Formats: sequence, structure tokens, C-alpha cells
Amino acid sequence: MPRTQTAPADSLKVGDHVTSKLPAFSWRGVIIEDLGRAFDGSQLFLIRVGDEDEGRTFDVPAENLERIAA
Repeated sequence: MPRTQTAPADSLKVGDHVTSKLPAFSWRGVIIEDLGRAFDGSQLFLIRVGDEDEGRTFDVPAENLERIAA
């Protein structure tokens, strides 16, 4: 099982492998774009879950992410 590592929002970057910190959502993905700051000041990232051709993408606030070993 990959080791998780809580990372400050400002240390997450495109290419990082991440997982959800929310217990109700179990997924792993990769950050594919830094979307900047949301209206509430939180950092948003575009995450791809699944492979590059058939995966789904969605935006996630940085505080809901944990970095995992690639």
C-alpha cells in the first residue's frame, strides 16, 4: 500500500500523485493542472483519475488532497 503524506497546499504541484482525504470518497489520481485560487481563497487542482485516455477529471481543493508515493 502506498504511503500517504499530508502536504501543505503550496507544496502540491502538477504531476503529484494524490488521494482523497475525505473518507466518503476513495480514489487515487494525478494532478494535471493548477487551477489557482477559488473565490474562498482555497487552492484548486484539476485531478485525473484513471488512465490518460479514459480517465475522468475533476477539480479538488488542496485541503482535500494527500500526496502518495508514485
